[in-house]
Amino acid sequence: GAVIQGSDGNLYGTTKYGGGNNLGTVFKLTSGGDAYLVLKSFVGGSGDGANPAAALLESAEGMLYATTYSGGSNGLGTVFELNEDGTGFAVLRNFAGPPDDGANPSAALIQGKDGALYGTTYGGGDSNLGTVFALNIDGGGYQVLESFTGAPNDGAQPQAALLQASDGTLYGTTYSGGASNLGSLFRLNRDGSAYSSFFYFPFSPYAGSSAAEYNPTASLIQASDGLFYGTA
Repeated sequence: GAVIQGSDGNLYGTTKYGGGNNLGTVFKLTSGGDAYLVLKSFVGGSGDGANPAAALLESAEGMLYATTYSGGSNGLGTVFELNEDGTGFAVLRNFAGPPDDGANPSAALIQGKDGALYGTTYGGGDSNLGTVFALNIDGGGYQVLESFTGAPNDGAQPQAALLQASDGTLYGTTYSGGASNLGSLFRLNRDGSAYSSFFYFPFSPYAGSSAAEYNPTASLIQASDGLFYGTA
């Protein structure tokens, strides 16, 4: 996952492997690069996550939150928190997998305007093609907001963080699914209502061109002009 800069000026990140058990770490680095510290080495199993693949989130309260792709009580990934000094580590959610829960999150979390955490899972859900979920920062109030159903009428297997647009709506990308099974764009409200898979890749803007883009793996941004921008 990407490195973030905390409100204290230090850099924070995750590694998918390495650490005492080769199951990944959370690390801290001063912006000048002169002081490095491993804050957490994951051990996997029922009490811990393993193999984080996403960036950390610094919440408005100053805590770090993220997901692990595997580990946890079901081996299907977790949501965790810890302080910026490495103390206070806790697993907030153990994903349980299909059909009622997500599995294997690979994207960073976001904190909504309501203070809750929102994220995606690559697998799990009704069709084992991924989910959108929400939970409170204390780990309570967990909800699966959407279970992807895949081609031809829905996206599948999101790999990217959500975006909360200026109007409060959540937007995201899926790696596959859609009419050509090559990815989609979707939106939904924070309570899970008004879900729409509204754009399917590939798309070629030039008449007569064979060029097309597909399989987005990154989140969208909303620019000052109100438009959304992304990569595929």
